[in-house]
Amino acid sequence: MLDASQHTGADTTFSHRMVAAPVELRPMRRRLAGWLDGLHLPGETVMDIVTATDEACANAIEHGADCDPSEQVAVEAHVALDRVVVLVSGPGAWRHVPSGPHRGRGLLIMRGLMDEVLIRRDPDRSTVRLVKVLDD
Repeated sequence: MLDASQHTGADTTFSHRMVAAPVELRPMRRRLAGWLDGLHLPGETVMDIVTATDEACANAIEHGADCDPSEQVAVEAHVALDRVVVLVSGPGAWRHVPSGPHRGRGLLIMRGLMDEVLIRRDPDRSTVRLVKVLDD
């Protein structure tokens, strides 16, 4: 297992705020991937974390904020001992059911890529906690 102390010199925290618009997802993915690359993580691990975070952000933008650019979505991440923890939060409570017949796979994708996915839905705000355990 990796330990956060192995990342000396690398910034072990990440923070990104974006307006709730789908066009903001690409810059978030680039910034997050750059931060993860700076931790010298394997490419597959970086891709898993970025993809799961992108899904969580897309859900926050579409389901929580209804793509309202006056709303904001926040991504916070940090290295904790042998894992990367990502928190994605945005306005509103996410839907429990898919909005269409070819929808509703975001949570499945997140759960398939991450070791832990927890969702806290409040009337005014939803937060997703994504955890990826780091192997040697």
